[in-house]
Amino acid sequence: MDDIRFSSDQNDEFGRPAGRRGFNLGGMLIRWGIAKDRRQAEYVMLGIVALVFVAIFFLLWGSGSPEIPPPPSPDGIVSQLSPTSHEA
Repeated sequence: MDDIRFSSDQNDEFGRPAGRRGFNLGGMLIRWGIAKDRRQAEYVMLGIVALVFVAIFFLLWGSGSPEIPPPPSPDGIVSQLSPTSHEA
């Protein structure tokens, strides 16, 4: 049993692919001194996303009509529903 060997073209077949791929924002936050480690960098990025959502919410909420028209008065509704002298 000890003499069984498996040949494989890749040394680390199931590990992380070799080479650097993608944009490493967490690493940049660590290099800039904003975060101390990878976990803290992830928390910083989550905080940024939360702030963006709050900002978008306030921008969309405040972009509506600045003035709400008052509701119609009951006297105005009654006068519209009652027949006038020229309709009868």
